[in-house]
Amino acid sequence: MSQIPVNLQPAWESGSGGLGKNARATYIYILNAGAVDDEQLCDALIANLIPVYDESGRIFESFQHERLAPGQFKYFVDYCSVQEHRPTGSSSFQFELGGGTTHIIASLQTVGYGATTGPNTCAAAPNNNGLINFDPTTGHAAGVDIDSPSCDFACAFFLPTAAMGAAFQNFFPCVPSINSDNVTMNVAGITFNFPAGSLKFRGASGTHRTGTGDFALNLRFSAKPNSLVKTIAGFGPGNGIPVNGWDYLEVRDQETTDAATGVTTSQVIGVYVHRVYPYNPIGPIIPTPGVMLIPDEAPT
Repeated sequence: MSQIPVNLQPAWESGSGGLGKNARATYIYILNAGAVDDEQLCDALIANLIPVYDESGRIFESFQHERLAPGQFKYFVDYCSVQEHRPTGSSSFQFELGGGTTHIIASLQTVGYGATTGPNTCAAAPNNNGLINFDPTTGHAAGVDIDSPSCDFACAFFLPTAAMGAAFQNFFPCVPSINSDNVTMNVAGITFNFPAGSLKFRGASGTHRTGTGDFALNLRFSAKPNSLVKTIAGFGPGNGIPVNGWDYLEVRDQETTDAATGVTTSQVIGVYVHRVYPYNPIGPIIPTPGVMLIPDEAPT
């Protein structure tokens, strides 16, 4: 194709159109290909010559041609508003309050306990010191699974292809990561603040849209609040134990004998806060607010 003697000229009536969400424009070109009279070859040639976007920011949609003479074609190149190519009816910010479960062996507080009744009545119930489901065969608390709430959300963006390489290099090493920085997001005028340690970047998905020359990018996050645990089963420093949202809290217990009843039970001897995810700056991986979709532009 590169050896075809190309002469592409805009027609005088080229460039009619308007602005707005549903605006369209048509540009007309005359292609003189000399002795080459191959419609498919000329179509392939002009597809590489016309820009993806016009001067008003509209995006290429389609073209048609008319044969004027041997080796001469008239092309009608249609552009439309970028928003016309973006599905409507979904949100750029979707969230769900839920989460999974976590296993604990000690309660934050034991609010009551009492002796049994019947043939095996004890004068008093042994004090389990806040440990849950003590197993006398192991000498340790078996614990219980409880809900571990979190806020799961996704942000949708359209990102220019030219910016995708740098964006990918930013977020690829961060899956999964916890924010080492304070992250602020603004969605429809509502500000969401995530202190360091509370936000987990779970991953991303993207689709290159050849017709629009950009990427539909979705970033997925989960958030858990940081906390200051005062005591666990009566154990803990007076000023509390700081625990970030995605830290793992380990409680260690050992077998002991309840002084009041002489019954074997268990007690907490240590509380450990573990960092189980890497910490990285999360803010830089989020596209600038100007790129975030408004609700009627978000991909489904």
